[in-house]
Amino acid sequence: SRVYLKPRFVMFERISFLLFGSLLSCLAHGETLQNRWQELYQNTWQNTPYALTQNELSRYPPALLKSSALYPDFKTFTWHDLRLLNTAATHCQSIKSDNAKLNRAIEFELALCRGKQLKPDWFSSNDVMHPAGGGYADRYLKKYNNIEPQSLMAIAPFTTISNPINPLHRKLGSLSPQGRDALLNGYRAWLEADTLWLGNESGLKAVSASVWQPLAQKANLSLQGENCAFTYSNLCIAERNTSTISWQIVLTLLGGICLAFIARLSFLKHKQRREKRFILQLLTHELRTPITSLGLTVDIF
Repeated sequence: SRVYLKPRFVMFERISFLLFGSLLSCLAHGETLQNRWQELYQNTWQNTPYALTQNELSRYPPALLKSSALYPDFKTFTWHDLRLLNTAATHCQSIKSDNAKLNRAIEFELALCRGKQLKPDWFSSNDVMHPAGGGYADRYLKKYNNIEPQSLMAIAPFTTISNPINPLHRKLGSLSPQGRDALLNGYRAWLEADTLWLGNESGLKAVSASVWQPLAQKANLSLQGENCAFTYSNLCIAERNTSTISWQIVLTLLGGICLAFIARLSFLKHKQRREKRFILQLLTHELRTPITSLGLTVDIF
C-alpha cells in the first residue's frame, strides 16, 4: 500500500511546493507594486510646487478646516446645553450654566441679539467653534455683513474652510470635504477629479494630471483601476497593463487544484481501506469454510 500511495504523496509535495512558490511570488509582486507606488509618490512630489505649506496651515485653527466643524460638538455639549443656548438666543435672555464654554456661547448669542459688535480679539481669545456647529466668526459675519475691511481681514481666519472669505478657501476649495479630512488626518495622497493631492509633514501639493499621469504610465501603474492590487485613501492602485494575468487568479487556481488533489487522495485512501476490508472478509470466509468442513467430518467419525 505504501508503494501505491508514494507517487501521489510525491505529486502532492510538488503541488504544495508550487503553491508556496506562487504565494511568495505574489507577495514579492505586491511589494514591488508598493515600491513603485512610493517611487511614483516621490517623483511626483519633487516635480510639483507647494499648494499650501505647513507653516501656512499652522496659522489657522485645525478644527475649522475639517468637515466636522459644521456639526454640533456633542463631545463637549449635550442636547440640554443646546436647548439652553437656543432659549438664550431666541428670548435674548441671559442664562447661567455650569459649563464655562456654554456661558461664552450664551454671551455671543446675547451680543448678536442685542446688536453689539465684537472686536476681532474676541474670536482669537475664545473657542473658535460654536456649540451648534460652524465657527463663531461664520455666525457673526452672517449677522453683520457690513464690517470694515480691516476687521473683516482679522476675523476671516476664524471662519470655517467652507466660507469663501476664509483665506484657505481658494486653495483648498477644490477639495471635497472627504479629501480635506483625509489629508488633514495624515493621509499622504488623495485623488480629486484629475488632480492628485499629496501631503506630508511639510505641506500639501496639488498635482495636475499632466504631471502625474505620465509618471504613472512610466511606472506602469494605474491609480483608478477597477481591480486593485492595494488601496490607499481613495486610490485604487494596480498595474496599468491589464493583459497581465492576475496573481490572485493564479493562486486561486493552484489552491483549487491542491484541494481537488487532496480530496482525490482521501477518496483513494478510503477506497483502498474498503478493498482491504473486503479482502480480509473474503480470506476469513475462505479459512472458515475448510475448518467447518473438517469439524463436520470429525463429528461423522
